[in-house]
Amino acid sequence: ARKVVLESLDDETELARLRMRVASLEDAVLGLREDLAVAVKALLVTKGAQQVVTPDEAEAWVSSNMRSVG
Repeated sequence: ARKVVLESLDDETELARLRMRVASLEDAVLGLREDLAVAVKALLVTKGAQQVVTPDEAEAWVSSNMRSVG
């Protein structure tokens, strides 16, 4: 019985550790999405072929196409 209890505690500790790591990864992914949104806005605003997108248009595009999370 002691072995089962100790294994259970280890499993719970490992589960808590995994939950913390998943939460950390989720935060990192959300941060990367924000960084990507900034980069896309910068690319949309700079001169392309012959069309210049305003910062507001770039923000609107990013908001409608990239901000599905948060």
